[in-house]
Amino acid sequence: TVVNGTSGAGDWRKQEARTVKAFDHPNIGRWKTWGRLPWGRFYLVSEFVEGEGLTAYTAGAKRMPVRQAVECTIQLLAALAAIHPNVDRIDSLRAKMDVGDISEENYEEWNRLQATGWYHRDIKPGNLMLTGDTVKLVDFNIAALATQANKTFTGTPGYMLPDIGMMRWDTSFDLFAVGVVLYELVTGQHPYPNRVPDAEASPTDPRTYVP
Repeated sequence: TVVNGTSGAGDWRKQEARTVKAFDHPNIGRWKTWGRLPWGRFYLVSEFVEGEGLTAYTAGAKRMPVRQAVECTIQLLAALAAIHPNVDRIDSLRAKMDVGDISEENYEEWNRLQATGWYHRDIKPGNLMLTGDTVKLVDFNIAALATQANKTFTGTPGYMLPDIGMMRWDTSFDLFAVGVVLYELVTGQHPYPNRVPDAEASPTDPRTYVP
Protein backbone atom coordinates (compact mmCIF):
# COMPACT_ATOMS: atom_id res chain seq x y z
CA THR A 1 0.00 0.00 0.00
CA VAL A 2 1.31 3.42 -0.96
CA VAL A 3 -0.08 6.38 0.92
CA ASN A 4 -0.23 9.53 -1.15
CA GLY A 5 -1.71 12.91 -0.31
CA THR A 6 -3.19 14.75 2.65
CA SER A 7 -6.61 15.54 3.96
CA GLY A 8 -6.61 18.82 2.05
CA ALA A 9 -5.57 17.30 -1.25
CA GLY A 10 -9.03 17.66 -2.80
CA ASP A 11 -10.55 16.29 -5.96
CA TRP A 12 -7.33 16.36 -7.97
CA ARG A 13 -5.92 13.58 -5.74
CA LYS A 14 -8.91 11.43 -6.65
CA GLN A 15 -8.26 12.16 -10.31
CA GLU A 16 -4.57 11.32 -9.78
CA ALA A 17 -5.44 8.01 -8.13
CA ARG A 18 -7.81 7.06 -10.97
CA THR A 19 -5.18 7.95 -13.57
CA VAL A 20 -2.37 5.98 -11.92
CA LYS A 21 -4.70 3.02 -11.50
CA ALA A 22 -5.38 3.17 -15.25
CA PHE A 23 -1.71 2.63 -16.20
CA ASP A 24 -1.63 -0.55 -18.26
CA HIS A 25 1.89 -1.50 -19.33
CA PRO A 26 3.91 -4.70 -18.88
CA ASN A 27 6.78 -2.74 -17.31
CA ILE A 28 4.67 -0.84 -14.77
CA GLY A 29 3.43 -2.39 -11.53
CA ARG A 30 -0.35 -2.55 -11.67
CA TRP A 31 -2.50 -0.62 -9.24
CA LYS A 32 -5.43 -2.55 -7.83
CA THR A 33 -7.52 0.01 -6.03
CA TRP A 34 -7.44 3.29 -4.17
CA GLY A 35 -9.30 4.89 -1.30
CA ARG A 36 -9.14 7.31 1.57
CA LEU A 37 -8.15 6.63 5.17
CA PRO A 38 -10.38 7.83 8.05
CA TRP A 39 -8.02 10.76 8.78
CA GLY A 40 -8.11 11.94 5.17
CA ARG A 41 -5.00 10.58 3.40
CA PHE A 42 -5.47 8.93 0.04
CA TYR A 43 -3.82 5.59 -0.68
CA LEU A 44 -3.11 3.33 -3.62
CA VAL A 45 -2.88 -0.47 -3.45
CA SER A 46 -0.54 -2.10 -5.95
CA GLU A 47 -0.05 -5.65 -7.15
CA PHE A 48 2.54 -7.77 -5.36
CA VAL A 49 5.52 -8.07 -7.70
CA GLU A 50 7.45 -11.23 -6.92
CA GLY A 51 11.11 -10.76 -7.67
CA GLU A 52 13.99 -8.62 -6.46
CA GLY A 53 14.85 -4.97 -6.63
CA LEU A 54 17.64 -3.92 -8.96
CA THR A 55 19.51 -2.65 -5.90
CA ALA A 56 20.78 -6.22 -5.58
CA TYR A 57 22.72 -5.62 -8.82
CA THR A 58 23.87 -2.06 -8.17
CA ALA A 59 24.82 -2.12 -4.49
CA GLY A 60 25.25 -5.82 -3.75
CA ALA A 61 27.64 -8.56 -4.78
CA LYS A 62 25.63 -9.54 -7.86
CA ARG A 63 26.64 -8.29 -11.29
CA MET A 64 24.44 -8.16 -14.35
CA PRO A 65 25.77 -8.85 -17.86
CA VAL A 66 25.97 -5.64 -19.90
CA ARG A 67 23.50 -6.96 -22.48
CA GLN A 68 20.94 -7.67 -19.73
CA ALA A 69 21.54 -4.25 -18.17
CA VAL A 70 20.80 -2.61 -21.51
CA GLU A 71 17.66 -4.71 -21.95
CA CYS A 72 16.43 -3.74 -18.48
CA THR A 73 17.03 -0.09 -19.34
CA ILE A 74 15.11 -0.40 -22.61
CA GLN A 75 12.16 -1.83 -20.67
CA LEU A 76 12.37 1.05 -18.19
CA LEU A 77 12.39 3.57 -21.04
CA ALA A 78 9.32 1.84 -22.51
CA ALA A 79 7.52 2.31 -19.19
CA LEU A 80 8.43 6.00 -19.11
CA ALA A 81 7.37 6.45 -22.74
CA ALA A 82 3.95 5.15 -21.70
CA ILE A 83 3.50 7.74 -18.93
CA HIS A 84 5.55 10.74 -20.04
CA PRO A 85 3.98 13.57 -22.03
CA ASN A 86 4.54 13.24 -25.79
CA VAL A 87 7.06 16.09 -25.90
CA ASP A 88 8.04 15.54 -29.54
CA ARG A 89 4.45 15.93 -30.72
CA ILE A 90 3.85 18.87 -28.37
CA ASP A 91 6.94 20.64 -29.74
CA SER A 92 5.87 19.89 -33.31
CA LEU A 93 2.43 21.39 -32.76
CA ARG A 94 3.94 24.34 -30.92
CA ALA A 95 6.15 25.06 -33.93
CA LYS A 96 3.04 25.14 -36.13
CA MET A 97 1.41 27.55 -33.72
CA ASP A 98 4.44 29.84 -33.77
CA VAL A 99 4.15 30.29 -37.54
CA GLY A 100 0.35 30.50 -37.49
CA ASP A 101 -0.08 27.26 -39.41
CA ILE A 102 -2.21 25.11 -37.10
CA SER A 103 -5.67 23.72 -37.64
CA GLU A 104 -8.43 23.71 -35.05
CA GLU A 105 -8.02 19.93 -34.77
CA ASN A 106 -4.28 20.28 -34.14
CA TYR A 107 -4.89 23.02 -31.58
CA GLU A 108 -7.32 20.78 -29.69
CA GLU A 109 -4.73 18.00 -29.83
CA TRP A 110 -2.09 20.36 -28.42
CA ASN A 111 -4.36 21.31 -25.53
CA ARG A 112 -5.13 17.66 -24.84
CA LEU A 113 -1.46 16.64 -24.88
CA GLN A 114 -0.56 19.54 -22.60
CA ALA A 115 -2.95 18.16 -19.97
CA THR A 116 -1.67 14.56 -20.06
CA GLY A 117 1.51 12.83 -19.04
CA TRP A 118 3.24 12.03 -15.78
CA TYR A 119 6.72 12.20 -14.29
CA HIS A 120 7.72 9.40 -11.92
CA ARG A 121 10.28 11.60 -10.12
CA ASP A 122 11.95 8.79 -8.18
CA ILE A 123 13.66 6.50 -10.70
CA LYS A 124 16.23 4.40 -8.81
CA PRO A 125 17.17 0.70 -8.48
CA GLY A 126 14.98 0.31 -5.39
CA ASN A 127 11.89 1.23 -7.40
CA LEU A 128 12.64 -1.26 -10.16
CA MET A 129 11.65 -4.88 -9.67
CA LEU A 130 13.14 -7.70 -11.73
CA THR A 131 10.68 -10.56 -12.11
CA GLY A 132 12.02 -13.19 -14.49
CA ASP A 133 13.27 -11.24 -17.50
CA THR A 134 10.86 -8.36 -16.94
CA VAL A 135 11.55 -5.08 -15.18
CA LYS A 136 8.62 -3.34 -13.50
CA LEU A 137 8.58 0.29 -12.41
CA VAL A 138 6.87 0.65 -9.02
CA ASP A 139 6.22 3.22 -6.29
CA PHE A 140 4.42 6.23 -7.76
CA ASN A 141 4.19 7.84 -4.33
CA ILE A 142 5.75 11.14 -5.46
CA ALA A 143 4.80 10.95 -9.14
CA ALA A 144 3.07 14.03 -10.52
CA LEU A 145 1.04 15.12 -13.49
CA ALA A 146 3.28 16.97 -15.92
CA THR A 147 1.08 20.06 -15.65
CA GLN A 148 1.54 20.13 -11.85
CA ALA A 149 5.27 19.32 -11.62
CA ASN A 150 6.88 22.70 -11.04
CA LYS A 151 10.29 23.67 -9.64
CA THR A 152 10.32 21.09 -6.87
CA PHE A 153 13.29 19.49 -5.12
CA THR A 154 11.93 15.95 -5.37
CA GLY A 155 13.54 12.53 -5.65
CA THR A 156 16.39 10.52 -4.16
CA PRO A 157 19.87 12.08 -3.79
CA GLY A 158 22.28 10.61 -6.31
CA TYR A 159 19.62 10.24 -9.01
CA MET A 160 18.56 13.87 -9.34
CA LEU A 161 19.82 16.35 -11.91
CA PRO A 162 22.24 18.88 -10.36
CA ASP A 163 19.94 21.79 -11.24
CA ILE A 164 16.80 20.23 -9.78
CA GLY A 165 14.71 22.82 -8.00
CA MET A 166 15.86 25.56 -10.37
CA MET A 167 14.02 24.34 -13.47
CA ARG A 168 10.46 23.22 -14.07
CA TRP A 169 10.25 19.43 -14.20
CA ASP A 170 10.39 17.82 -17.63
CA THR A 171 11.27 14.39 -19.03
CA SER A 172 15.01 15.04 -18.68
CA PHE A 173 14.83 14.64 -14.89
CA ASP A 174 13.53 11.06 -15.12
CA LEU A 175 15.88 10.27 -18.02
CA PHE A 176 18.93 11.47 -16.10
CA ALA A 177 18.04 9.00 -13.34
CA VAL A 178 17.70 6.23 -15.95
CA GLY A 179 21.27 6.96 -17.07
CA VAL A 180 22.55 6.68 -13.51
CA VAL A 181 20.73 3.37 -13.05
CA LEU A 182 22.22 1.94 -16.27
CA TYR A 183 25.70 3.07 -15.23
CA GLU A 184 25.29 1.38 -11.84
CA LEU A 185 23.98 -1.84 -13.36
CA VAL A 186 26.98 -2.05 -15.67
CA THR A 187 29.71 -1.00 -13.24
CA GLY A 188 28.37 -1.45 -9.71
CA GLN A 189 29.52 2.13 -9.07
CA HIS A 190 27.92 5.57 -9.10
CA PRO A 191 29.03 7.76 -12.03
CA TYR A 192 29.99 10.72 -9.79
CA PRO A 193 32.36 10.93 -6.79
CA ASN A 194 30.58 10.68 -3.45
CA ARG A 195 27.34 9.89 -5.34
CA VAL A 196 26.77 13.60 -5.97
CA PRO A 197 25.88 14.56 -9.57
CA ASP A 198 27.84 17.66 -10.57
CA ALA A 199 26.93 19.92 -13.48
CA GLU A 200 30.56 21.11 -13.69
CA ALA A 201 32.12 17.64 -13.84
CA SER A 202 31.92 14.71 -16.23
CA PRO A 203 30.90 11.30 -14.89
CA THR A 204 33.70 8.81 -14.41
CA ASP A 205 34.39 6.86 -17.58
CA PRO A 206 32.61 3.50 -17.00
CA ARG A 207 35.59 1.70 -18.57
CA THR A 208 37.45 2.63 -15.41
CA TYR A 209 35.44 -0.12 -13.73
CA VAL A 210 34.53 -2.38 -16.67
CA PRO A 211 37.19 -2.49 -19.43
